Amino acid sequence: MQPKHKTKAPLPDTRGPSEIMQLVRRDVIDLTGVSKFFERQAEFAALFTDGIEQRAPGHFVLKSPFRENFIGSFHIYIYPEAPFSPAETIAYALRRHVELYLRSCDTHRISSRFYAELNPLTKLEPAALRARGDPTHWWQGFIGVDGKFAINPEKQGTPAVLVFQEISGENMSLALEIRGPDVGTRDPAFRRTLLKSVLKEALLQLGLEQSRPGRPHHAQRAEGIAYNRDHKRLTKQKIAAQFCDCGEQRHTRRCFDRLDALADSFYSVQRSRFEKLVKCQGRINS
Repeated sequence: MQPKHKTKAPLPDTRGPSEIMQLVRRDVIDLTGVSKFFERQAEFAALFTDGIEQRAPGHFVLKSPFRENFIGSFHIYIYPEAPFSPAETIAYALRRHVELYLRSCDTHRISSRFYAELNPLTKLEPAALRARGDPTHWWQGFIGVDGKFAINPEKQGTPAVLVFQEISGENMSLALEIRGPDVGTRDPAFRRTLLKSVLKEALLQLGLEQSRPGRPHHAQRAEGIAYNRDHKRLTKQKIAAQFCDCGEQRHTRRCFDRLDALADSFYSVQRSRFEKLVKCQGRINS
């Protein structure tokens, strides 16, 4: 009898510069030599050990099914106008795709549980707020016995949807809708808790509030500072001229220290976010 050999799943067709695609399809992807900025992106992505293994500094192995998913989606991360090398492009794409991959897993789990627990005769979709040319966002979630709503696959409770809409016209307005079994007939304390949690969840989903208290983290600005400091290696004066908001023409040591702290916060917040996503994924799969 012939021994059975484990065959690899065929890789999907992809589009993009051939040099980059040759590197991303290798069994071991060599990203050595990239700057600290891109090095940290790949290392944070490798926190997702179910999808990526870091064999040695700068050397990464992608695991199925993440590998096929990443390669199949890789063309969306290639920007011809960006001055990135193939290794830098892959490092940055790994970080972005791991986050997207894990969040899509959460969304799938929420949706699967949502429909599994929903009465087949009940249809929960926006009703009061329906898209008629105005931007509408809505999310599936669960309302607990305490009245708190959360968009979380681990939240114990009954299915509900949260809807947010920007309504245009002479006077621009913002509207919220929450739909769930019997939410309008509950006692005042339950409804008060529900409204508070719905508003908080909407602000989180729209990126208008952070999940933990503290000074707001300006992610895009912090990333720009980290990129210019750790990749482009611009001088402190040049970085301050572009990013400092002190309002003074001459920047001081205080300005430089504050900008360094923002750059460092980009990495710490990024790592914390990844650890939380990976921890949630591991807890669900265990």
